[in-house]
Amino acid sequence: MMISLARYRFTFAMNEPVRLTEYAGSTLRGAFGHAFRHLSCMTRTKECTCCPLLNQCPFPQVFAPHELPKPEGLFARSIQQIPVPYVVEAIYTGKQILRQGESLAFNMVLAGNALEHLPLITLAWQRALAKGVTSTRSTAELKKLELLDEAGQAKLLYGEGVENLLEHQAFVKIPAYNTPQDLHLNFLTPLRIEIKKKALGPKEISATTFWKQLIRRISLFTQFHCAGDGGFAIDPDRAKTLHQMSDLVKDEKHLRWKEWVRYSGRQDQAMHLGGVTGHWLMRDVPPVLLRYAYLGQWLHAGKEAAFGLGHYQWLEEEWVKNA
Repeated sequence: MMISLARYRFTFAMNEPVRLTEYAGSTLRGAFGHAFRHLSCMTRTKECTCCPLLNQCPFPQVFAPHELPKPEGLFARSIQQIPVPYVVEAIYTGKQILRQGESLAFNMVLAGNALEHLPLITLAWQRALAKGVTSTRSTAELKKLELLDEAGQAKLLYGEGVENLLEHQAFVKIPAYNTPQDLHLNFLTPLRIEIKKKALGPKEISATTFWKQLIRRISLFTQFHCAGDGGFAIDPDRAKTLHQMSDLVKDEKHLRWKEWVRYSGRQDQAMHLGGVTGHWLMRDVPPVLLRYAYLGQWLHAGKEAAFGLGHYQWLEEEWVKNA
């Protein structure tokens, strides 16, 4: 089973030193959004919803799909915001200061129709980093763009002597799972799941809440952006069946709370977006749920997934009890 989805790695060289936050996904996403809107907008209308070219413009399709009319179908009446067809994954190396000439690398996952806009998206990243990021307005130059396959192997698409963006296949193959199996997840960035606006900590979070939000995110994502690719779009009856399956999943957790704060320029205030990180074992997960878990490695889980929170890896390593 194939789904229209790809992970790209952008590598820039810093022209000046830059101090980054521990996780720079929000900073990068904001810089990209401003540059992408400037490149896309032809009318300079202040609000997208008032623009006569709303349905033809790349900006709302990629960065602000909530501005578009909601389609009919699954959960359409109940959702407050359509998920964006991308995820920005900052690569945290432990270094918060990059010196002149050092590399700034990050990933961007694109899905569905957003893949068609890769050339414009690439140009937007170039413009964003040429203008500068953080309060120091530190600039950088794009050195290469690569496509990362399911195993993380990189294929050069642009840069290092390649002057034009190479054509490539952009899809992820979902494995066929036939029997239940244990699922060992390692959360690299905070997984933030809220109930009644309260974030769940290591003790409160459960396998059931994880599966319910992951099923919902992937179902909405594939419905709106991937034309139902992969059979992930579901009706309420099937959603109920999947939720009942998730209720039976037993789990063990080695999770801890990770605080994370970002500044919101739009709201002019600090936003507390902490969540849980660490290892989580799910026992005897049904095959249909394994498909969602596999795809979630690209689409992430929980709140603020668009700028990289809820990033996890599916590990083959043996689970060590009480580690």
